Amino acid sequence: MKRFLSVFTCLMLVAVAVCARADWTPVGEGIDYQKFSLPDPNNVYVARMLKSHAEATIESSMPKGTVAGARETIRAQSERLNGAINAWGHEWGQQNEVVVAINGDWIYPKTGMLYGGQVHSGWYAKRIFCEFGGTQFAWTYSREAFVGGFLNQATQEISITCRSTGAVLSAHGVNRPRGTDELIIYTSQFGDNTKTDASGVELVVEMTQPMGISPLPKMAVGTVRKILTDQGATPIPFDHIILSASGSATSALLANASVGSEIGVSVDVTAQEMPRFDWSDTYTSISGGRALVQNGVAVDNSSDHVYASRHPRTAVAYNDTHVFFVVCDGRSAESRGMSSQELSNFLMSTLGVTNALNLDGGGSSTMVVKGTVVNVPSDGSERAVGNGLMMVNLKPKTQSQTFQTGQRIAAASGVDVRLGPGTNYGSLKTLTETTLVTVEPHSLNGIHATADHWWKVDCQDVVGWLRETGLTATGD
Repeated sequence: MKRFLSVFTCLMLVAVAVCARADWTPVGEGIDYQKFSLPDPNNVYVARMLKSHAEATIESSMPKGTVAGARETIRAQSERLNGAINAWGHEWGQQNEVVVAINGDWIYPKTGMLYGGQVHSGWYAKRIFCEFGGTQFAWTYSREAFVGGFLNQATQEISITCRSTGAVLSAHGVNRPRGTDELIIYTSQFGDNTKTDASGVELVVEMTQPMGISPLPKMAVGTVRKILTDQGATPIPFDHIILSASGSATSALLANASVGSEIGVSVDVTAQEMPRFDWSDTYTSISGGRALVQNGVAVDNSSDHVYASRHPRTAVAYNDTHVFFVVCDGRSAESRGMSSQELSNFLMSTLGVTNALNLDGGGSSTMVVKGTVVNVPSDGSERAVGNGLMMVNLKPKTQSQTFQTGQRIAAASGVDVRLGPGTNYGSLKTLTETTLVTVEPHSLNGIHATADHWWKVDCQDVVGWLRETGLTATGD
């Protein structure tokens, strides 16, 4: 019996070693994919991205383009952002080619709201906080990854500097419903409009870069373009924020900002992790559950029965050279699933991971590679989820020269006027007849996004973005 067990153990070790030596398949620039079939049995799907590769980065995704409580499959989320412009390098214009996508954070079942926060393409989209603790994966502009924890103790401070008067106002929150006597900042990640009632005041501010995490004295700067009183539900263009004030918060805002004036927004996030991380360089991030690996050591999560049991699991991990997306199937004869300890061991022994975060699992666990779901979700089909992470290749910024600022052109009937350059942005209106429009000044005019070139135009009653294939020069 001892001899049998010894031989069996050797065979298992050989099988695992063969899995570890299997060739990675390139699926994008700096991005590889591999399926591991383990003898447990377990099927584990892994994508890795070379952190230093100039044409690859990490991005987060949102269901239906919002952090305000929608749900959507990871495949649909990745399709929406495939070809969309991003803000890598603090500047809009490069395009996402989505290579790999996985599911992300948990959601409250009744509301669909995320448990934790999110940074999307440089935008501070949802407060980094989680009342149940949890941790947050972050990817920075300087190509570093980190996992910051103790989010139930995380604090945020949002300062609005009115440059004409020098006044510094405090915002009460970002991308959440506005309460009485509050000043809330809305970005396009909240949705097509602020969803506010017809009270208070809303300042439409055009930004020069995304409003990210940048503590004072740093700030993202913008110019006030409109001041709307007692209207509500203000549309949010892709490169704008809306300063929405109610009750007593309106007087200080109106006393220090006017149309044409500059404002700066600073966001400071402090969590209680050790060592402390610099969140100010964050390009994208999402929240998760508990850490699986910290500084090369497996975290003991055995006190929690969910973590101690075998389930389908999703994780994001990294070491000095790579970021890894990992999905393990479960709840079937072909793949039983993993406990957190088993997943931690796999991450360290097979992938060489030094840090890892457990994301939403169970029926949510999904990996999409080049538009195809490669794993077998335990629900039997892909589940609609609250957000996700993507590995993307950066495609260069390209612009058409077909039209010029101030030119009058004809827009065809049936064309959507959008809040930004791309079909991933919401529609302001659909033209019901051929309409003469005027090209507005914008540095991104003619930008290529989601399979077309886009122009900012004045349609007389609304200003937005039209695709070039729906536009014709008039000869005027």
